[in-house]
Amino acid sequence: MAHPRRATADTGRTRTLDGLRGIAVLAVVIDHAWPGVLPGGFAGVDIFFVLSGFLITRILVAELRATGRIDLVGFYARRVRRIVPAALVCVIGTWLGFVILFGSSVPDTLHTQAAAAGLSVSNFLFARSATDYFAASASSSPYLHFWSLAVEEQFYLVWPTLLLIVAFVVGRVRSPVARRWLPLVLLAVMGIISVALMLRTTQTNAFYLLPYRGWELIVGGLLAWIQLDGLPTRLAPVVRFRTMGVVLGVAALAITFAAAPSLGRWPG
Repeated sequence: MAHPRRATADTGRTRTLDGLRGIAVLAVVIDHAWPGVLPGGFAGVDIFFVLSGFLITRILVAELRATGRIDLVGFYARRVRRIVPAALVCVIGTWLGFVILFGSSVPDTLHTQAAAAGLSVSNFLFARSATDYFAASASSSPYLHFWSLAVEEQFYLVWPTLLLIVAFVVGRVRSPVARRWLPLVLLAVMGIISVALMLRTTQTNAFYLLPYRGWELIVGGLLAWIQLDGLPTRLAPVVRFRTMGVVLGVAALAITFAAAPSLGRWPG
């Protein structure tokens, strides 16, 4: 398996993370196409949340360390260029398809759902209507899967500011040891708070809303910060450690995809 920091020369993409994306997508597709084959395939979305937290944090922290600041305008412009055009094509195309096919029989809720998906707030809509993702059918909403994109885009709105606050706090600390570990502690505390909130809310809110999903994205952020501090590089020569990590990771994914529905409420 490629080293996590090794990227292709022509695209700058990281092969290992692309592999995880592929696993996540395949798991979700199998879960929807053949539910009995991979009953926990829906957890591919959770993999994407961790990957998003990792990638976005790595980009932002690297910029912060190189320049001492985060260009918020540039960051949001890149997110808009990357996500919005394709998302709007999907939203508008789906709406037009339903209007053309069903005409006046299209339910009024379709227009609301389309608007919510376009504005990246569909997760609020489905949480408010107590939509059970696991019990929902294709007829529930053609925009149901936009909930996860909404969670990610809301994360993009708040995460750069939170990282700037962390950097500000760390910058006031003089001890080199404290400066090294304090960011990890602060991120871990945010993740613990998110988990605590998740365990106290309804399953519907825990499934759809960012404050209760935030810990998954923060786990990715923690891993990114640890990587930027060089820990994987120091462990890389230990071949047995790397091999064990790969084996344990694949085993954890396999167990999750096979047994997630029997593990209790999800997430949690």
